[in-house]
Amino acid sequence: MTAAPLPPRNALIGSAVPRLEDSRLVTGRGRYVGDVAMAGRLAAVVVRSPVAHGLLRGIDRDEARAMPGVYAVLTAEDVIAAHGAVPNIPLRQDSSPDFVRAAQPVIAHAVVRYVGEPVAIVIADTAALAEDAAERVGLA
Repeated sequence: MTAAPLPPRNALIGSAVPRLEDSRLVTGRGRYVGDVAMAGRLAAVVVRSPVAHGLLRGIDRDEARAMPGVYAVLTAEDVIAAHGAVPNIPLRQDSSPDFVRAAQPVIAHAVVRYVGEPVAIVIADTAALAEDAAERVGLA
């Protein structure tokens, strides 16, 4: 018995792909959004769940809100107050009648489903200040 011949090897698989942008970025000549100075620009930091699954009983944002330069600490309650509901992220498009669509909210409300799920967003004058304020948001 003779083995079937192997298909021709694709020269692109396993080959290095030349990247044109790397040189300027790794040599400090690149320009990032964070490098652009704009009057009135604010920074946002997302506060994320530290647990894989649990009930979100409350978010203490008073200490973060009281910090000078912090404009807002937004939660699902703020989204609901402004829009009536928390919108879901479309996870997969499938027209099969057997496919069950799981609701994945853009920000957690009442239940967190995975480590890193967004639970609040801090808006402040600078990224450093927003990060400091995010660390002061308490989750219960």
